Amino acid sequence: MENEVSTSVHPYGVDINLHHPSCDPAEITQELATKPWFARKRGDVIAGIPHKSTSWLCHFQKGDGNVEFDQTLKALVSFISEHHSFFQRFVEEEGTAEVVLNAKVPFDEGKLFDLSLDPFFLSELSQLHIQLRVQVWSA
Repeated sequence: MENEVSTSVHPYGVDINLHHPSCDPAEITQELATKPWFARKRGDVIAGIPHKSTSWLCHFQKGDGNVEFDQTLKALVSFISEHHSFFQRFVEEEGTAEVVLNAKVPFDEGKLFDLSLDPFFLSELSQLHIQLRVQVWSA
C-alpha cells in the first residue's frame, strides 16, 4: 500500500503568474517568448472596472507523475535561468512573479499529498524573489 502511493500517477500543472504596476503584457510575451493564457494591461477595462495593474499568466507545463514533474521543475529552472535578467528587472520595478504548482489527487485513505522540492530549485526562485504557491485539488 505504501509503495502504491509513492508510484501513483497524478496530473499536475505548473503556471507562471506575473503582475506589474505598468509593464505592457506584449513586452512580457516578447521577452519570455511564451504566450500567456491570460494577459491584461493596466487600464484595460473588464466588466466596467479598469485593471489596476498588468497581469500576465501562462500555463508553463502540464503532465502526470513524479518523473515528469521532476523534468518539469528542471525545465522551469532552465527557463528562469535563461530569462534571469528579465525576472530580476521585473521584480526590481515592483513587479511580482509567482510559480504555481497545481496538483489533482483523488480522495482515498492514504496520503493525499507529498511534495519534496530540490534545494537548487528553491534557491533559483528565492534569488529572483519569485513566490511559490502549491495548490492541491480533488480529482
